[in-house]
Amino acid sequence: MSVYLCPSAKQQYLDANGNPLAGGKLYTYHSGTSNPQATYTDENASAYNSNPVILNSRGEASIFWLNDVYSIRLTDSDDNLIYTQDGVTPAFAGNSLSYKGVWDADTNTPTIVSSIGSPGEYYIVNVNGSTSIDGTAVWNVGDWVVFGTTTWQRVPLSTLSIINGGVYA
Repeated sequence: MSVYLCPSAKQQYLDANGNPLAGGKLYTYHSGTSNPQATYTDENASAYNSNPVILNSRGEASIFWLNDVYSIRLTDSDDNLIYTQDGVTPAFAGNSLSYKGVWDADTNTPTIVSSIGSPGEYYIVNVNGSTSIDGTAVWNVGDWVVFGTTTWQRVPLSTLSIINGGVYA
């Protein structure tokens, strides 16, 4: 069985005010269902995470994912819903990234259509906007718009690191 880091060693989640989601909960399901889907604490898949995964005081957790499509549900520590997202995939397991250019999120130029793209294609946002694509409608300059296996996903600039020429989310 292969597992993949999605998308960084310590994924961090924030509340609506930009503060770490201390004690928050990340529920993981098989895509399109309410059937729990496993994640793991390490790259060897030697131990399951709890489901939900409980975030630490910095709103972080180590989450390794199967090469599968997930639905996720993020809540605060009292189970108040923050958001849900279907069609979440590991950080491009087995795929390479293909830069397509800059994207104006205000005018949707060039045009990006929900659920249409090739795995690993990405644009970098050069104009803030609210174009709705695959359930996301908040785009900031510097964010990446990346096509997974079935949907476009927002990768916020704040989560990207460039180390020795590699890009890590």
